[in-house]
Amino acid sequence: MFYNTGKHKLRYSFVSMGWKGEKTTTKTLLFSGKTYLATAFVQTELDIDCHRLGYEYAIIDKDKYNVGFIFEIKYFGMLVSGLKGPGWMSPSLLAFICQRLV
Repeated sequence: MFYNTGKHKLRYSFVSMGWKGEKTTTKTLLFSGKTYLATAFVQTELDIDCHRLGYEYAIIDKDKYNVGFIFEIKYFGMLVSGLKGPGWMSPSLLAFICQRLV
């Protein structure tokens, strides 16, 4: 909480999370229009940002409880970048190769 006058409160929170990984795939994957063959080494990344801005008004404000209302605006942003690495090819080229192998 960054502003508190008893009955009126403004609050803001921010959380940022991220994950990175790399792995050799065990099966063929289709991601964002690209085909990644089995045994391809890929790298992935996921970043998430959450913002929350709120206003609270307490009609009754006691030590053990309060009664009032809260308005909040929330923003959730996500960036996925992934499956970077060698071993991908266009779906049409993969289909052409698969037809020749059968």
